[in-house]
Amino acid sequence: MKKLALYIGEPYQRRRAAKELVRDWYKEMGKPEYYRLEGEEVTVSELGQHLGGSSLFSEKKIIRITQADDIEEEKLISSLLVEHVSDDEAVLLETDSLSKRSSLYKGLSQEATTKEFSEPTKRNFPNFVNEVLNEYGVRLTSDGKQWFIQVMERDLLRVEREAQKMRLYQEADSGPLGRDDLTQVVWAQGKDRLFDLFDALFGREVERAISLLDESLRRGVDPYKIFYMFANEVRRNLQIKDLSSQGLSNSEISGRTGIYKWLVSKKQGQLRGVSLETLTSLLLRLHDEDVRMKTGRTQPEDVLYRAAFALYQKV
Repeated sequence: MKKLALYIGEPYQRRRAAKELVRDWYKEMGKPEYYRLEGEEVTVSELGQHLGGSSLFSEKKIIRITQADDIEEEKLISSLLVEHVSDDEAVLLETDSLSKRSSLYKGLSQEATTKEFSEPTKRNFPNFVNEVLNEYGVRLTSDGKQWFIQVMERDLLRVEREAQKMRLYQEADSGPLGRDDLTQVVWAQGKDRLFDLFDALFGREVERAISLLDESLRRGVDPYKIFYMFANEVRRNLQIKDLSSQGLSNSEISGRTGIYKWLVSKKQGQLRGVSLETLTSLLLRLHDEDVRMKTGRTQPEDVLYRAAFALYQKV
């Protein structure tokens, strides 16, 4: 089979797989020349010269084309690759997404080794995080890792960037980094404080919750983002409370919802004094407030303070 590959999807996994493939090609082909092109730069004429042209340094070539979805002459390019890639040439095309109805996908998928990489899920994201941390030799405490997983928002490239910083921060003879250490290193976009805000709200620490809300708004966190994250938190807590009332264990709730088991346990503790009716009432209130915001009858900052006090009063 021709050394022709098409890799599509989540960038962290795709990039790692691409590096492995290129490394294997290098070993197999024996010191080939290496070219890296961007999709918007690729033309039929240029690619034809790369594939068919002779070289002073090597008869063998590896061509890696990133952002392949930006290729304009899709049909001509795919035909050129299928028809002209030789035993001494290897071509890898990469892109975040590519429609299966596109000429490029239709032209290559039957001839090329095609791999698609999915975004991480709630269930497998912690495993990916562990993999990245191990790769960079970064050790975290249990509490630190839980916090880190929360603030990374299932963004593996961001996980890798932060792991690179943590590796420089962690001294060789020091112990695992804890949450306090991570807050000095990891760029959390203020989201770490939002988690603290939600913990305070459901932990019935009203003064701390209002202080954290004030701080988040002063730091420029979008109030709409806080509102929708808060609504999502209420829905998640309602789901946990409902399943718990049915007698399900934390492991079973985690299996049903995809919420990390440690987070289910944490939420169970916070929700001991909060009734199912209170959460349902709060979710309905947030829905009404959402309508009022979208119709211009109230401001999101006012909604947040009303919701915070409403939860506190009903607990």
